[in-house]
Amino acid sequence: MLETKIESNDRTNYDYFGCSVDIDGDSLIVGAYADDDMGSDSGSAYIFVKDGTAWSQQAKLTASDGASSDHFGYNVSISGDYAIVGARYDDDNGGDSGSAYIFKRDGTTWSEVIN
Repeated sequence: MLETKIESNDRTNYDYFGCSVDIDGDSLIVGAYADDDMGSDSGSAYIFVKDGTAWSQQAKLTASDGASSDHFGYNVSISGDYAIVGARYDDDNGGDSGSAYIFKRDGTTWSEVIN
């Protein structure tokens, strides 16, 4: 039985929203590694929170140094007020070397704390 269907507020074709997901209590993170906000296929991740029986989008996460083809959001994890998002093709330390970004929630605001 389907409880609900989660969709981002700005989903477009070929974002691959839902390629990775993780849930912790009433918090959910969803990757969209081909989102184009920071360049073609730079990627993003979305945070949703559950209030009663409804899920709502709380934040959209992108890498502070996001670039085309990074695939940020290919892997995601959430625990309490922390989320980690992988960018498997990030090139900062060499071709497709990859990186991971840690975000922290303060109230309803998510901020990148390290990558």
